[in-house]
Amino acid sequence: MTFQLFARTQEYQTLSDIRPLPLQRLYELWSGAHFAGNLPRQRDVSPTRVPECISNIALVGIELNPARARYMIVGYNLRKLLGDDPSGMTVEQAYSKSVSREIYEAFGKTVRSRSATFYKREYNILGQCFGYYRLILPLRLEDDRVSRLLIGIYPTDDSLADAKPWQRALRKLKYGNQATSSETVQGVDRAWEASMRKDES
Repeated sequence: MTFQLFARTQEYQTLSDIRPLPLQRLYELWSGAHFAGNLPRQRDVSPTRVPECISNIALVGIELNPARARYMIVGYNLRKLLGDDPSGMTVEQAYSKSVSREIYEAFGKTVRSRSATFYKREYNILGQCFGYYRLILPLRLEDDRVSRLLIGIYPTDDSLADAKPWQRALRKLKYGNQATSSETVQGVDRAWEASMRKDES
């Protein structure tokens, strides 16, 4: 066996394999909101109906001119795991080119298929494994275009609660703002409603 300083793996998984349980419940909410075979509208899939997910979701707006994706809402747990808050930023403003490319590939797959995608990614840094499960759910406003992506992310290791462990491992390999306010159902509900009034076209 060859020891690797850094390695990463990724795989799309079937929707029957969605885990953990809060992501399953988020998928069921989305799946139950289909009307006559059309994609659910954002107004029909408020994550406040799955409150255990609120801190682990992000809402992304898909813009057309120019074509890009922008983070509209980013939950508290995700901000802690990232070590920063990408709210209001485009993918390429928030991440490196290689990470942005992977994110856009995943978003593009979901937008083109107009269906949910479930994904597992793992990083091995100096023998330490860091990974996450990511569920991407396409949404529309009032027209048929996929204009929003509801994303749920959970670490594969329940004990991983913030960015410090993976940042420390990366620092060792190569040689943050932490949000402090907690989420509330009312706060996310207000942001969710407000995001539907923004015209991203």
